[in-house]
Amino acid sequence: SPINTKSDLYKKLADLQKAGKLGEIILDPNDGDNVTGAAGTSPAEGRRNFFKLIFGKGSIVSKDHPHNQNAKDTKRTYNRMLQKTLVEKSTEGEENKAKAEDVIKEKTGR
Repeated sequence: SPINTKSDLYKKLADLQKAGKLGEIILDPNDGDNVTGAAGTSPAEGRRNFFKLIFGKGSIVSKDHPHNQNAKDTKRTYNRMLQKTLVEKSTEGEENKAKAEDVIKEKTGR
């Protein structure tokens, strides 16, 4: 997530979660990921970071960027994202947790 955990937005999300108005907040950075937290703590910082993200070293437009590599690896995506959000965190309830486990098995062979 590009949301910076020190930003006002993240603090508001955390407050809503503590108040029971928001479920699980899931941050799942990739290794070598320069997207996580890139929005910064202010609009100016976010603009600078996204400019670096697009034009700087480790550019997200590169085929080698972790986000683009992960997009190619559908087994990893199914396993990591569904497992983390729907199974481990049960973000969509027990019924959908079981469905997610079935999809993971079907797509990954596990």
